[in-house]
Amino acid sequence: MTKYTIDRMEDGYYVLLDREDEEQEWLLPVTAVIGDVEEGDIVSVTVCETEENRTYELTRHEEERKAQEDYVRQLLEKLQKKNKKDV
Repeated sequence: MTKYTIDRMEDGYYVLLDREDEEQEWLLPVTAVIGDVEEGDIVSVTVCETEENRTYELTRHEEERKAQEDYVRQLLEKLQKKNKKDV
């Protein structure tokens, strides 16, 4: 299952970045997205098609997001400690 990070919302689209290759973007119209999501969420996408339209159901992966936030927080703390030592 491919997972994406919601990078931002821009001009009525969610910009999703592929977790394995963040240079790959996927633009999804906000009006076609099912699910309560926000920037920074890690999601998987299910495409739902009918004769009339296409929607995208986004499933959040809360534990992965929390792990990523913890990792980034630890990196920032290490940088701050290093900078204090260098000053």
